[in-house]
Parts: sequence; C-alpha cells; structure tokens
Amino acid sequence: MLDALPSYVMLIDEEHHILLANKATYNAVGLQADEIIGKFCPRVIHGLDEPFPGCPLEEAVKTKGSVIREFYDPHPKLWMETEVYPTSFYTADGHTVFFHAAREIGEKKRNEITIQKNYEEQAILYSLSQLALDSIPLNKLLERAFNLLISVKWLALESKGCIFLTDDNTGELVMTVHSNLSEFIRNDCARIPFGKCLCGRAAKTQQLLFASTITDEHEIRYTGINPHGHYCVPMVFAGKTLGVINTYIRDGHVYSKAEDGFLNLFANALASIIVRKQTEEKLEHSLNNLRKASDGMVNAIATIVEHRDPYTAGHQKRAARIACAIAGELGLSEEQIEGLQMAGIIHDIGKIYIPAEILSKPGRLSEPEFDMVKSHSQVGFDILKDIEFPWPIAQIVFQHHERLDGSGYPQGLMGNDILLESRILAVADVVEAISSHRPYRPAIGLDKALEELKQQSGILYDTAVVKACLTLFHEKGFKLDSSCGIF
Repeated sequence: MLDALPSYVMLIDEEHHILLANKATYNAVGLQADEIIGKFCPRVIHGLDEPFPGCPLEEAVKTKGSVIREFYDPHPKLWMETEVYPTSFYTADGHTVFFHAAREIGEKKRNEITIQKNYEEQAILYSLSQLALDSIPLNKLLERAFNLLISVKWLALESKGCIFLTDDNTGELVMTVHSNLSEFIRNDCARIPFGKCLCGRAAKTQQLLFASTITDEHEIRYTGINPHGHYCVPMVFAGKTLGVINTYIRDGHVYSKAEDGFLNLFANALASIIVRKQTEEKLEHSLNNLRKASDGMVNAIATIVEHRDPYTAGHQKRAARIACAIAGELGLSEEQIEGLQMAGIIHDIGKIYIPAEILSKPGRLSEPEFDMVKSHSQVGFDILKDIEFPWPIAQIVFQHHERLDGSGYPQGLMGNDILLESRILAVADVVEAISSHRPYRPAIGLDKALEELKQQSGILYDTAVVKACLTLFHEKGFKLDSSCGIF
C-alpha cells in the first residue's frame, strides 16, 4: 500500500533513524533498502551530519504532536510539503515511532511566487500612479518613486542609486534625486553626457544596460570603490529620453529577464508621469504669469479710479478686504477668494463714467443724477466683459447692487440668481459705505452698518453672508482697516 503512494513515506524514530521507506522514497534518493533502513535520515536524505534548521521531525519530537509544513530542502533544491505524526508504536529501545510523509510542491510554489510577484508589481505600479495625483514638486515625486522601486523585495536592489533627468539645453543627464550615494559620486555624476558611462550609454541607446560588476564601461570610478553592479534604465516617452533610473545591485548579481521587464515597465510608467508633471508645472507657470498680468491690469484700473476719485478708490480697497474675509469665514476656496478680491478692488470702476461733481456732491442727488450713479454697475460690466479673467469678474461687478428680494439694480435679480461672490460683495459694500465718511455726509458708524445687516438679513442680504460678517466683527475682532490675511 505504501509503495503505491506517490508521496515519500517513512517510519522514523525520534533519533532520526529510518525504520521503513516506500518505493517513492527509494526512487527519490536513488538508494536501495539496505542503504536506507536503519540509517540516519539527515545523512541519507539531506546529506547532512545533523538535522537541518527547522526540521519538522525535530519539532514533532519536541512538541510530541503533529507537524504540517512547507519548507525548502537545500540538498535536492526542492520545495517540499511535509507531514509528521507521532504513532502509538515504539522501537525496542523505547523510542517513539513517527509517520513521515512528504511530496514535492515545486510547481505549486513557483505559481505562488509568480502570483505574489505579480501582485507586488501591480501594487508598486498602482502606488506609482497615485503619486501622479499628489500636488508635490517633481523632485519630491521622483524621490518617492525611487523609494518605491527599491522596496520591491524580489528585485533585491540595494537601497542606493539615483534618477537622472535630461537637460534639453546641454544634452546631459542631470542627477535630480539620489539615495545613499557617496559625495564623490554625487559630484562626479552630477552631470553625465549622453554616451558616457553606463547611464549615459543607456540614455543614448534608449536600452536598459546591466552590469554584474564594475567593468570597463563603468568609466566614473574612484580609488577604494566597493564592487557592485548596476541596472541603468532609460525613461523614454514619444521617442525622447527623459532621463535614466540608476539602481545599484550586489556584485555578481545574475541578470534576470523578469527584472529587466519590470524595470522597463516601471521606467515607462514613470516617464509618462514625468511628462504629465512637467506639463502641469508649465501650465502652472503660465497661469501664474496670467495672474500677475491680471493683477497688474486690475491695479492699473484701480489707480485710474483713485486719481479721479480718492473716496471711491479707498472704498473699493476696504470693501475688498471685508469681502474676502467674509468669504474665508464661509469656507470659499482660495481661488474663489482671489477672484473676489480682484472684483472688489474694481467693483466701482463704472464710476469713471460719472462726472466728479456728482460723485462729490455734498447734498442730496436729483433723480436723474442718482440714475446716472446707478448706471455704474452696467458701465463696469461693459468695461470688463471682454477681458479674459480666470473668474467671473465682470458678472460679480455687474451684480454687486442686486438684492435678495429683487429690489436691486440693474437687473432686479433675486435669491440664488445672484452670484454668491456678488452677494458677499454687496454686504461688504454696505458695511464699508455706512461706516466711512463721504463728501455728502459724515461716517454713520460700524454699529449702524451691522444693525442694517441684521434688519435686512434674508430680505436684502444673504442670511449666511450676514451671519459670517457679524461673526467676524463681533466674535473674531475683525477691523475695518485689517487685511484678510490671504493676499
């Protein structure tokens, strides 16, 4: 019955003497019965003079129980699955007899290793793709990417190396991030021309280069350099070499197609991310330039108004400060607040159309004069509507005198038909206007302004905006001459 089993089966005592073996065991070790029975198992099966570390029989003897385990047998270089059970039988000298069965599981183990390796590869590539979503500088992204790569256990890479990026102006590789490199290497490899040393050749040929040790191709070296090898992996996108990943490996490391394939896959993925990140940074730079141009234009417009009517200019700046403080209290994004700040600074730009004698008239305005003043929202819109801002500046200016109940001007909009930024600016506008001195009247005061807001909250002015404004002044100590602290 035992000879019919494909597994290796033995009866063995606690001193590791083989008492019985089946045909599969004989075939596995290539010995006959008289060469096995009564012999020391570690010597016959494993070629050792004592039990190997982790021997399942040793554990079964020690625990007086059964042991089921997978292990790697270094003598035949095989993965095995073994089972050891104590029996109720004893040898003549009183030693417990154990039932020992084992079978080779090399294919199973290889499949498990392949599955685990594939899972690890996918996890690393997924983590790499997630880096592209983080709002971090390119250098920091490359640093994290390199740390990801050297964390892949099955690659057995040393935790040192670097990533080069290509300088398009000079045609050189520039060391951008590095890990655990000596000062000599950091200095001498700071810039490497295409074609020089292993990394330069990888960049020029756009092919992964492998060296198991320091060879003649390793041109940059120094006295006392430790023996080591390299994988130099080019990052190529649309036919252009973007840079090279340089990884250190132990001296004598054996080249592997699997390692080659994964490193190229990683490099290609990182190349795509680099292109995306560089494009984003260029766009961000262009956007910053656009914002600077917009700021300059708005400040120029505000200066024009200031020279013509100092009261209006000062009012716009103070109202803008109040408006962005309210917006911050309401939780608007920095981008929205930036647009509101810009709109606030020029929200009365349309008043350049109104004669100065009307703006500074000390007495009550006539109906035609007041109608002319009211036209400043429309005039401001007409001035700004064709300017390409990143925000709806013209519409904010157009609507800043609209009121929740439709009693405002120039369109008579109601409720949520009015932009939130315009509803905020309307409240800021009222607070500043009532609190400040005007040519036609002295300052009425902040308390009166806030009382006006309370009375008209939900009628003329947005309730949430009024509440945020009151919180600023009553609870957070906001002052009319303070900055919102954002710009």
